[in-house]
Amino acid sequence: MFDADDTLFDYDKAEEKALEQTFSSFGLDYFLDVRHRYGEINKALWRLFEQGKITKSELQTKRFLLLFNEIGINCDAKEFNSKYIVELGKGVYLIDQAENVCKTLYQKHKK
Repeated sequence: MFDADDTLFDYDKAEEKALEQTFSSFGLDYFLDVRHRYGEINKALWRLFEQGKITKSELQTKRFLLLFNEIGINCDAKEFNSKYIVELGKGVYLIDQAENVCKTLYQKHKK
């Protein structure tokens, strides 16, 4: 068994495209520094979630609230997160050879 994110699917690419599309749909400018800072904030909050210090719902809203406060954007973080989650779900970018690996494993390890 293995995790799909960054093993089969390019999560970083999906995340970047989701951020870019969500910023665009809210009429906001997107730039690479935003993605970098979002990543730092998001990772720190996931660590807090794993430690049981915040809920997933709090994490999802707070990551954008903190980002928007830092870059001076006035936007509803909860609404933004909802759109971002939809866009992230659309990001199915296979890593090179992922499909071949799955086919090979299926052929060799059938039930």
